[in-house]
Amino acid sequence: MKPPEAKISRLAYSIFGKKLKAEKSKYAKLDRLLKSARIPKTYDYYLAEAKLYSVISAVFGAITGMIVYPFIKPQLMKIFTNVYKPEVPYSLPISLPSLPKITISLGDVGNYVLMVIIILLFTTLFYYLVYGLFLLYPSIKVDERKREIERMLPYAVNYMFALSRGGVSVLDIIYSLANHEETYGEVAREFQFVVYHMEFFGMDLHSAMMELYDITPSPTLKELISGLLTTIDSGGDISVFLAGKSEQYAEKARVEQKGFLDTLALLAEAYVTAAVATPLFLFIIESIMLAMGSGDISTMYALAYIMVPLGSISFAGLIYFITPKGTERVAILEVEEERMEPTEEVQRSELYQRFVRALKKKKSLQLLEAPLHVIREQPIYSLVFSIPVALIYLILAIHAIRPEFAVVIAIIIALAPLSFFHEMKKRWLSRIKEQIPEFLKDLAGICATGATLQQAIEIVAETGKGGIYEEVNKMQRDVEWGAGLVEAFAKFSNRLKVPALTRVVVVLMDVLRIGGDLTEALHLCARDAELERTLARERKISMLIYVIIIYIAFFAFLGIMYMLFTKFFPSMFQSGGGIFKKTVSKDELIWVMSQATLFQGLFSGIVAGVMGEGDPLSGIKHSIIMLIVTLGVLVSLI
Repeated sequence: MKPPEAKISRLAYSIFGKKLKAEKSKYAKLDRLLKSARIPKTYDYYLAEAKLYSVISAVFGAITGMIVYPFIKPQLMKIFTNVYKPEVPYSLPISLPSLPKITISLGDVGNYVLMVIIILLFTTLFYYLVYGLFLLYPSIKVDERKREIERMLPYAVNYMFALSRGGVSVLDIIYSLANHEETYGEVAREFQFVVYHMEFFGMDLHSAMMELYDITPSPTLKELISGLLTTIDSGGDISVFLAGKSEQYAEKARVEQKGFLDTLALLAEAYVTAAVATPLFLFIIESIMLAMGSGDISTMYALAYIMVPLGSISFAGLIYFITPKGTERVAILEVEEERMEPTEEVQRSELYQRFVRALKKKKSLQLLEAPLHVIREQPIYSLVFSIPVALIYLILAIHAIRPEFAVVIAIIIALAPLSFFHEMKKRWLSRIKEQIPEFLKDLAGICATGATLQQAIEIVAETGKGGIYEEVNKMQRDVEWGAGLVEAFAKFSNRLKVPALTRVVVVLMDVLRIGGDLTEALHLCARDAELERTLARERKISMLIYVIIIYIAFFAFLGIMYMLFTKFFPSMFQSGGGIFKKTVSKDELIWVMSQATLFQGLFSGIVAGVMGEGDPLSGIKHSIIMLIVTLGVLVSLI
């Protein structure tokens, strides 16, 4: 039985396909985009579906127009009557004796004309909106794939280089890389394209690589393919070529980070000016206008509830979008284990029975610890427990203290566990990433003396404590109990689930299975991990300055609000003219400006997290700090 998508595709093609197929040259660019985006459809099938869905949406558009028209009819008829004056009846000059005199009101004509126009407008809008989205989607997908390829290509080149150093052929390297889609993402999918063309279409390596060159969305991958083919055709050394590319991408990463930091400095200054200083300046101006009797309290509400949150959210979104993302892809490596069923004699033994009881006890404890384990892995799940607690507190405290204070405290209660578990996980990951280069250097140094990898693991397991070395000890025990090195490394990676380490383990596993220079591979992985650690440290130090700038801007905002509350407002409300009293109440003014201060604290913290660590969840701790400080100031004033 064919899936519904296939039936819809066939129906659409039967209606629109023939005409589209005859216009192939017109849609050559779209056909290329579909291939680059890895959308498994030809242009004619894709456009036929687009047209069918657009027609269906146009029907919904017509229905929407009929539903909406009664609501907008009064405004439209008012415009129509102002133009055409339909209150004057118009008599049609019909003089047939058998027919009565016909009188038609232009108002009725205008009503039907406007209804038809609105229905046609919504029909057309829905049709071209859906059709335009279909045409735009391949370009969006191509851009996503391009970014993913550019991000993962340096790691893929290091993988290729590590295998090439052991004399592995280019063809075997490409086949091996194509099998690691979970680790290398879109780069692996690009080389799968090469493998499929060789296996299913009988192409040679050169022709298949040229096909990939024509459709890949990444200019960097095009350059790599061109250089790789030139090196192969000229009989050059692939290892030397890949070594040069590895150095080139490392230098490119340094340059890109420097450019990003310069951009971030500009955005930090723009944020302080546009999202902190500007609302504060407008608050002061509007307060003065209110004191003079010409202001409007609604402007204060707009500043507090729209400008302050929207300004910070916009900057946070912009910074997050332009921040280079490290890969969060964690591949679960396959572990081949040989299991032997115990004999009946073994099963009846006391030792085996004790083992079974211990195993059941361990599973029970794991079941009890499962929620905490899940929260440690995914801190966002802590909201399942913290939000109900916050709501209970809010219900109990809403009548005991000021409502806005109760809401703020409830927000802190809801977000504090999420921040705690997120920071705990992030610190653990940072510690592991810090230890990876030293761990690999130690392994490489020991292997360089002629020791085997198993001996190197035994020695390294005794040299360090905590973090990665706890798992190294487990890996050593796996090897001692009979597990192969490939299996032990796979378990090691699966337990830690750190993307940077997973890539290293994939390289080492394939060097052990396929062949290669193990010591050279360890040195290469150590250099790659060291570069990643150095870039992370540089970024952390540079970002700290901008986080401090945001804190200074926030405390300046809070300080000026404090001066307004304690100096400016009391003098204005107690002045002889009493203009302030006539335009706004003191409680309402303090209410709206305290809301603005709380919003500024909440969203400034998110901006600090995105700017400092590239992660909105990392900003929750800053938001909590700012909210607590703001709450303390407001409690002392109100």
